[in-house]
Amino acid sequence: MGFTPVKTDHGAVPPFEYLPAKAGDYQVGQIVKVNEGQVEALGAASTDPPTYISASTRTVAADGEALPVMRASDDVIYETTIGSAGASGAKIGGKLQVSEDGLTAETGDGALEIVSIDGEAEGDVVRVRIVPAAAAAE
Repeated sequence: MGFTPVKTDHGAVPPFEYLPAKAGDYQVGQIVKVNEGQVEALGAASTDPPTYISASTRTVAADGEALPVMRASDDVIYETTIGSAGASGAKIGGKLQVSEDGLTAETGDGALEIVSIDGEAEGDVVRVRIVPAAAAAE
């Protein structure tokens, strides 16, 4: 499923940007990070606030090819699913982290604030907001 925007505070659709990416496979809705001037897959579960979400399912054949992404924002509610690690004890207002695959959320004191949740098991649907970096540090 990945991270899909379902509602914005301002009613506008988040715009796409085209950023250079590292070679690899990307999926629509996948959280990606910036490393050395290029976006790439996470590679490990992350408690950091996400900065970009892939807007395309494609293979980037060579470093530097453009990948359409949307900037992750704290004024958007995103829908995703719970990953294989589960979300034990998760409840509205609690926090989750981005799973290693960048497509799901899981237990962890991360930067995803739960807005609604259908359950704690793998595959259950959860809606989240991104907690800005300054607020996450407090």
